[in-house]
Amino acid sequence: MRAATAKVTVPAAGGRLAQCLCGFGEDGAHLWQKPGLAGWIKRDVNVRLAGQLGFADAHTYFNDDFLAGAKDAMRHLADQVVPSMRASVWDEAADSKGGGVGGNSVVQAALRAHLAEAMTSLKTVELEIRWDVEAVTLAALGHMMLTVGARRTGLPQDGFRVPAAFGHTVVLTGDRKPSAVSPLDCLAAAAHRGATLSVDALLKAKQTVIIKRPGKDGEILTASFDEGARHVLRLEADLVAPRPGIGADATGHEFWENRPVFNEDRGWLVSDINFVLNGNQIAEKLPLAGPE
Repeated sequence: MRAATAKVTVPAAGGRLAQCLCGFGEDGAHLWQKPGLAGWIKRDVNVRLAGQLGFADAHTYFNDDFLAGAKDAMRHLADQVVPSMRASVWDEAADSKGGGVGGNSVVQAALRAHLAEAMTSLKTVELEIRWDVEAVTLAALGHMMLTVGARRTGLPQDGFRVPAAFGHTVVLTGDRKPSAVSPLDCLAAAAHRGATLSVDALLKAKQTVIIKRPGKDGEILTASFDEGARHVLRLEADLVAPRPGIGADATGHEFWENRPVFNEDRGWLVSDINFVLNGNQIAEKLPLAGPE
């Protein structure tokens, strides 16, 4: 059920945030449809590949621990990043401790900035947004994408991206700009510069989104309640090569032995929610290689 108690003009950024937090509604039902045979094969291949990149027992991990972590990440966003009706203090108290949106280590920087901008736009007109996730009722594994040769901490500014098999992307550097990549190109890029794994979690939540006047008893201007709001939460894992300085003339076997593995110290970061940042892919701003 969705309900609005009143209509009010809100800043564009704040309105987009409210719409994002409400989820997809029936328009996003296709995201939760079971994949066909080709989709299952693609997912199986991607999970098996992840199993070689530091995720032991990958099928169990991505359908168990990963989804449990995604549920926790959703609740964390609602309780500590976007103000929740359950949160007793926000703004100054959170900022003074280095927390809030800007200092939250679980949310990727670009998404933190986007959320902060939207909430600030509401604050300038004396409004605030509240997002109360009462329960995350369902979680399923969605799209997986590996960006080979690029990390948030090591994105080559002179790089270009090339599409690879099964929906992945390879970032290369140099004068040669092929429209396709060989297995050796992939192994060399990964061994030299690491990789980034992006995984979507499909979530359903019982929730309320409210725009209201400030204060505990502030007037509620608009409200939306949904017993099964559909969300796509994108999480990002940093994959680090053991020896980034491996020689360019190394063999394919040597490149494979130096393949990147999950950076447990960094862990998973929330990089997007409901595609508000169009997926926030790490290499999206790099040029796409064309035919030679």
